[in-house]
Amino acid sequence: MRSVAVDHLIGSWTKQQQAITLVLRDMILDASPAIVESVKFNVPFYVMNGFLFYISPQKKGGVQLAFCLGRHMADDAGIFTGHNLKEVRHVMMTVLDEKLLEIVMAYIFEAVALNRTKRSFVTEK
Repeated sequence: MRSVAVDHLIGSWTKQQQAITLVLRDMILDASPAIVESVKFNVPFYVMNGFLFYISPQKKGGVQLAFCLGRHMADDAGIFTGHNLKEVRHVMMTVLDEKLLEIVMAYIFEAVALNRTKRSFVTEK
């Protein structure tokens, strides 16, 4: 479900950042009805059994999509940055590139599946 707080937050970003964020937002929210959108740390955050994604505007333009469990993902396309971080990996987006969006969509689904296994709160007896 879309958050009004996120609507207000991204409304203050540049037109380029808004356009990219709206596409990413739809992709993320369409990936699972269990994903919850909110504003945390002054950026749109997406959670499901823990932190999943966040979208951060960049000073030089574009946005960065962060995969909170990105270290555990394969990154076959080689699009991740942030390899110096413990868990999070990023994808920088400055334009709406169809090929990149296809890869990002596959990564979003992978991250959702990974989140279900890595962050399961179900305790086994």
